[in-house]
Amino acid sequence: MLDRIFGYKVHSFLQVLGMCVLAFGLPLNKVLMSIGAIWGVSNLILEADFQSYYSNIKKNKVFLWLLAFCLLHIIGLFWTSDFAYALHDIKIKLPLLAVPLALAARPITDRIHIHYILYALLISLLLTTLINFGYYNHWFGDKQYVDARQMSLFGSHIRIGILISLGAGLCLYFISSNYSPFNKVIWYVLFTWFSVYTFYSQILSGAVSLLMVVLVFVIFYANKYRQVVSFTVFGLLLVSFYLLYIFLKPIEVEKVNVSALPKTTKLGNPYTNDFSNKTIENNKQAFISVCDVELKSEWEKRSSIPYDGFDKNGQVIRATIIRYLSSKNLSKDAVGMQKLTVKDIQNIEHGIASVELLKTGIIARLYGIKYQMHNNSDPNGHSILQRIEYWKTGSEIIKNNWLVGVGTGDVQMAFDEQYKKDKSILKPENRLRAHNTYITVWLTFGVLGIIIFLGFVISYFQFNIRNRELFPLMFMAVAIVTFFIEDTLETQLGVSLFSLFVGLYLNPITQKRAM
Repeated sequence: MLDRIFGYKVHSFLQVLGMCVLAFGLPLNKVLMSIGAIWGVSNLILEADFQSYYSNIKKNKVFLWLLAFCLLHIIGLFWTSDFAYALHDIKIKLPLLAVPLALAARPITDRIHIHYILYALLISLLLTTLINFGYYNHWFGDKQYVDARQMSLFGSHIRIGILISLGAGLCLYFISSNYSPFNKVIWYVLFTWFSVYTFYSQILSGAVSLLMVVLVFVIFYANKYRQVVSFTVFGLLLVSFYLLYIFLKPIEVEKVNVSALPKTTKLGNPYTNDFSNKTIENNKQAFISVCDVELKSEWEKRSSIPYDGFDKNGQVIRATIIRYLSSKNLSKDAVGMQKLTVKDIQNIEHGIASVELLKTGIIARLYGIKYQMHNNSDPNGHSILQRIEYWKTGSEIIKNNWLVGVGTGDVQMAFDEQYKKDKSILKPENRLRAHNTYITVWLTFGVLGIIIFLGFVISYFQFNIRNRELFPLMFMAVAIVTFFIEDTLETQLGVSLFSLFVGLYLNPITQKRAM
């Protein structure tokens, strides 16, 4: 309609602009994400070329798979009981239909226009990472942090971590494009920055995503640059094996010579030994030779948090103090406490239970995961152990509802009931959903739901392999892997980033200018 009034391809311009708003808003602002999605659909309605839309959608097999998956959310209302939650879930997932619909009905086929949208995302990611990094390192502001994963100020650290890794993938894509050497320097610098940020931020999902991005890039150009590819694959394998070595290497625990243990402190107070507590720090059982009387006295001289209280990470602070002293190989009494610096006291108050966790980057995160796996009696407060509990619970729900699922709105209700039935040791506040997209889809919509969902993923992957499109292959490889550890499609940011990248690459792309 506006094209006829102004005599110019206004709707093409508006569609690209709307997607730029959505892309720019992904790391920064939920309002911009919503505006971008509404903008895309509104532009279709304004143009009102419905015959063309129908023709484009009808022949787009990848979108039809996605459309079938979206329709399951409506069909799933017929056997749901919690309609309030169902409507909330559908509202969150509206972009999953709206954005790809706008881009399937009115495809953006000009590569330059798609690049504009990707540039908007990269600019936003650069701003986001610089602001996050600046606040975390106190270049400005006075925000206090418990750990590096709280560095994300604008959204879920996990989703932002994945998005930043995809940003690094975009840089690789532009490096491989026909740009001048000067422009390629910019892309190399950006790729390096996003990689450093991913390492520094300690987000495991982000690190895994970055490895997937690089791996897909290497495989994509395997025939063209065989020597470079060989060295890169070798390097990635070395890094992966090293990280696995850190993660899987057993903790060697020193044997306790009970008869040689000291009976009293230098002040004459008795030590206590809790041999049943198998917590390990510095290769030693942490809760041996503990003098609570002296620890309590010295701690409360230096901190406003009571000895029987909780640190800022919600952990019993007594345990945090004992673990921290053990990690520094200090005695767990007045003498050990007096050797702690002001910074050590602050670390304990913020829930840092070991000096190993103060190491920079992903290595500290791997230490935390290793600690969880070797001290797995209580999953509460430990993200990996809690996920394992979620997956077990979700699998039990699938066993009882494998055919048609529990319906669109009853997922949380089903989890709550299963936790009670299993007498789960998870605390009520930690009894969450699956944190696994495949499990969530199956227990929600049954076997047909998981078949349709996998059908869409496979068809999208195959379509972009045929069209030799690098970035969507990176994106979907990351999605496939992170679906195992995240409910990506259960949050606005996750749905929006998935919808945008799916929608942009539903159609073959040309090199010509269309606007």
